[in-house]
Amino acid sequence: MVFGFNTEVAREGVVYHVQSELRTAENLLQSQVFVSGRCIGKIDAPIPAHTEELQAQQMLREQHRRLVQSAREGSIAELLSAAEPALTLSWPEGGPRVIDSTVKMRIVVSAGDKPVEGARLSVHLTSIDREQTIEATSGVDGCAEVVTSLSADDLNSCRVQVRAQHGERKTDQRFRLERAQP
Repeated sequence: MVFGFNTEVAREGVVYHVQSELRTAENLLQSQVFVSGRCIGKIDAPIPAHTEELQAQQMLREQHRRLVQSAREGSIAELLSAAEPALTLSWPEGGPRVIDSTVKMRIVVSAGDKPVEGARLSVHLTSIDREQTIEATSGVDGCAEVVTSLSADDLNSCRVQVRAQHGERKTDQRFRLERAQP
């Protein structure tokens, strides 16, 4: 099983480190380009539904090869700038907030520092005794709000997975709930 590829390319005194990985849990092919340890850009591509693992590995190999070749040719900046910016999730309050037994989540979906309107969010909460999925859609400001109630036992063991999708772009983030300090 191939998990990813790493290649270094030196061009005109700059060393580009191209790192690609198959992120099967997120249905994503992800390639990142680093210079001196700093990520200068990335390309995310969704894995089409019903794609077999060998096909996904070949797609990742091709994506990685394109980036390495563009670094060798000196056109990596153009390739990265042409890529659609990846979706990112942020929490204006620093993460899910729990007050008493109420869990409130305000999540902002953005791409390239711009809010994304109409992103579909799926918030999956898992605890010892309970699983729950809540759907939401981001507004014009990129923000979606989800509120639910959990028992004290559920709060102590709850994990949250947030998946956002807009068109072909997707992102996932995982969290543990923590009670708000009074």
